[in-house]
Amino acid sequence: MPSAVYVHIPFCRIRCPYCDFDAYRAPRRAIEGHTEAVLAEIASRRHELRPITSLYFGGGTPTTAGAAGLRAVMETLRAAPGLLPDAEVTVEANPTPRDAAILGELRGLGVTRVSLGVQSFTDRLLPMLGRDHSAAEAADAVRQALSLGLEVSLDLMCGVPGQTMRDWQADLATAAHLSPGHISVYMLTLEAGTRYERLHAGGRLELPGEDEQADMYEAALERLAQSGYEHYEVSNLALPGRQSRHNRVYWQNREYAGFGAGASSCVAGQRWTNESHPTAYAEAVRSGVRMPSLLERLPPERAMRETLALGLRLLEGVELTTVRERYGAGRLARVLPVLRSLAVRGLVTIADRAALTRRGLMLYDGVAAQILAP
Repeated sequence: MPSAVYVHIPFCRIRCPYCDFDAYRAPRRAIEGHTEAVLAEIASRRHELRPITSLYFGGGTPTTAGAAGLRAVMETLRAAPGLLPDAEVTVEANPTPRDAAILGELRGLGVTRVSLGVQSFTDRLLPMLGRDHSAAEAADAVRQALSLGLEVSLDLMCGVPGQTMRDWQADLATAAHLSPGHISVYMLTLEAGTRYERLHAGGRLELPGEDEQADMYEAALERLAQSGYEHYEVSNLALPGRQSRHNRVYWQNREYAGFGAGASSCVAGQRWTNESHPTAYAEAVRSGVRMPSLLERLPPERAMRETLALGLRLLEGVELTTVRERYGAGRLARVLPVLRSLAVRGLVTIADRAALTRRGLMLYDGVAAQILAP
């Protein structure tokens, strides 16, 4: 039974051109209807849960549900199965004056952490990224959250159209100066069906090359290390003791329960994703018939391979004894030749743990693909 809960709020005021998440623009009544469906889904599935150690509101933009909507969800979860006193409660938000205005309310609800989608502190790049905030407003939102005693994680993106290394270095310097506890560094990827993907396919969007993106990524690791940030996962750095507890659940391939349109769950060897469209999701909840858009039961060997691939995202790596105890020595033995081959190529190290090398870190997607291959 999972003790980690994810709640998906699938609404955004603005659709970012690089985003392929389940997110929609909708009137207030539709957002309120979705919240009611989430409450009903939680009530119908509360038997699946243990007392909650981490609760994460993602999206979309969860703040579109308003403080009242988030409060209703938290109160329902507090009633059963309960939020542990030291639970990590995270809400994603935009660093806009509108979202900053409710940070105090969120803190009062028991939210402990806010994840701010800053992406850049360079004003001329923000419109290209579809962001409706300025660099100054983003910095103000970070400062306000910190002043309220919230843990802050901020997202930065490199490899965006028109971005130079000088822009990126300035973004890193601003982020380090603000000193949030956690910083996520993402390289822009062209996801199928996004506006960026269509523009690039039509030759109307020029991006920094792969070598330049790699240089930006390396620059981030180097600059943030100078400010005391520890690189603990492929895309994430944190000050000591400030890692994301919730995201470690995914990287360690542990159980989690997801609620809301498009939310995924992994419970008792089954993984499923709710209907992604809010209307279809709400109808499914009202009918009392779970209609996932994706449902699969993971064979033990597939689960083991995923545990290895996901665990390698953490720089500490994967403890092989734990994998052996969890899935059996025979299954681990079948994947060890792949790990040894990767080690010979200088991409991983193998001892008590399997872990990425610095070179393997830069080539993680290829490493994961080889481990996952049947």
